[in-house]
Amino acid sequence: MAFYRLNAKGVYIPMTREEKEIIKSKVLPGFQFRISDLAQPPTVEELIADPVYQGFVLPGYQEAKRQAVAVEWQVAQEAQRADLAEQRALAAESEAGITPLRGVLSLRLYIRTGEMSQGHQPRFP
Repeated sequence: MAFYRLNAKGVYIPMTREEKEIIKSKVLPGFQFRISDLAQPPTVEELIADPVYQGFVLPGYQEAKRQAVAVEWQVAQEAQRADLAEQRALAAESEAGITPLRGVLSLRLYIRTGEMSQGHQPRFP
């Protein structure tokens, strides 16, 4: 299989060996492909993860995935902050000799874990 490039004089010349590993378009910015992938095409999942193809394979999907990962990270950070705040509050209550009501504490835990929103009713000890 041979690949050619148009030179400044308008003549097609064979590509150099270095150019042949990954073909990069000068007409379509960002469009490129690996020669070996022509013989054995990668799956869509492999294309999405491959830096050679990331610039033009499903860019909307990739952006949505990046945003979802960022949201998941923010949710995890908020959950950690909430856990730390609750631990500090419980430690402060304990230090002050205040015993929280079991039902109130259980209700807090059920709300935080989302069990109430999933149709479960809390059972207080």
